[in-house]
Amino acid sequence: MRPLVIAADGAAHDRGVDDAVVLQLAQEVQRLCPGRIVVAAALADHDSLPKAVSGLERPIAFLYFMSDGANFSSDLPRRLGAAGVEAWVTTVPFGLLYDL
Repeated sequence: MRPLVIAADGAAHDRGVDDAVVLQLAQEVQRLCPGRIVVAAALADHDSLPKAVSGLERPIAFLYFMSDGANFSSDLPRRLGAAGVEAWVTTVPFGLLYDL
């Protein structure tokens, strides 16, 4: 089963809160999906994504964003590559999942 990376924008002014919120979300998803590795990253903290994806192969990146702007189209792919992730799948950003 492919690992899941829940990535959120985060806020540069208060990184700890954003990290905690996205980590709580990942823990709840992990509870609901036993057997799947679920990790979290807040992109405002530049160390968060490399730590989260370390050792993961072919993760699914679930974007806890409201739209598909620059973070979606360029920042996240660039940062996943820089973190050593060679292959990944990116979901539609959370804010664009209108059927939820």
